[in-house]
Amino acid sequence: MSVQTQQNVINVLVGANPSPIATATVQITDPSATATYIADGQVVILNHLGAPMQPANANIGDTPYIQFVQRSGTELHFSARIKGTEIVSAKGKSYVASQEQIWTVGYNGSTGSIDASSTEYMFTIVYTFDDMMWSEQQLSEVYEILSNTPTQQVVAQTLSYDINFAQARKLSLGTGAFVSATMLSDGTGTVLTNSRTLAVVNGSDIVTLSGALSTALVPGDILRIGAAALATTDPIYVVIATSSTDSSLSSTQVRIHTYYQGVTGTIANANVGTVASSVNFGVKITGLPLTWVKDFFKFKKVMFHVTMANFGNTTLTKTQESSLGNGTYQLVAEFESFAAGNEGALNRMMVPLPLGRTDTVTGATYDTLQIESVDRKFNAVAGVNGMRYELYVFLPDGATQQTQLLAQLNPYIASTPAALPAVSL
Repeated sequence: MSVQTQQNVINVLVGANPSPIATATVQITDPSATATYIADGQVVILNHLGAPMQPANANIGDTPYIQFVQRSGTELHFSARIKGTEIVSAKGKSYVASQEQIWTVGYNGSTGSIDASSTEYMFTIVYTFDDMMWSEQQLSEVYEILSNTPTQQVVAQTLSYDINFAQARKLSLGTGAFVSATMLSDGTGTVLTNSRTLAVVNGSDIVTLSGALSTALVPGDILRIGAAALATTDPIYVVIATSSTDSSLSSTQVRIHTYYQGVTGTIANANVGTVASSVNFGVKITGLPLTWVKDFFKFKKVMFHVTMANFGNTTLTKTQESSLGNGTYQLVAEFESFAAGNEGALNRMMVPLPLGRTDTVTGATYDTLQIESVDRKFNAVAGVNGMRYELYVFLPDGATQQTQLLAQLNPYIASTPAALPAVSL
């Protein structure tokens, strides 16, 4: 469920990216006057008289309090009135993309190696993101690697296969995969002969060449399949079968050691090739997007750490931390849905849930404006305990109307007792 921290009241306005009506002429009272009526998706600041506040009068002396209005189709949505002397904070945040967590065992694309001196390895992934089903005891996945003649490639190949097989099993059970594992090596890649391309399917262990090669692939060959001209940061896959060893394969197909982890499509000849003379190998473990359904499955990112036993001096690198980002459409939709409770959409138990206002656009990216005030009205009976109010205005990243809206807001917040600095998005 989309639950946020709320001290008193939260309002959310979600704008669009129209060509805004100029502040000097925009009005909100006559929809028939289309040349001046607030544009669909536009957000405007009103003065204490309910008229669009002009930058020249954007100060608390002329306008004791302000109010935001957003048009959504034929409706106008208003924020609460915000008294200038009670504004305590105004902040802006540009869109920041979310990202997945990445750990690398052994070679990480530039340095590192796997210690191949042991014959038994224990590798554990511990997931830390789930605070519901696994809140009391964290979910752990344990992988054991046994080999009488271990090499860096054997350890990396076995570990990547085992992890991806376990994740594929989760998919079949309906719970969804949490991570993907790909092999890396420091060997030099050579593009495929005859300018061949490679057709790949996410989740399949069969890849298809666009035609025959002058030197055919054989089991044990290593393919580097990427998007960066055979860089060492691109994943590698080991060929384990061809049509000569597996009758179910066509003459242009080969089977690789684990399910392909990239995007389904066709890999250009410049980005697929064979790799020889690798010294160091590694496994890159990357979090995968989780199932998200507004008000049912909260937007989260996979977080995990790993423990290793008998890996000796194997290099372990956290390449990237997971992050929800800022202004992703999932986060904005959750804020919008939760804030609807302050406007009467309080039923969180009935299915289907009440929709309330839904101005968030799937896939859109948003910049965030947040204004906070504290209602300090005098109370003769009890001591004054300020009531906090927060307004979130989400505007599409780089929207044209941002400049116009900030031209209203910034001189006003500068004139308040808090003398707040200008906001930028």
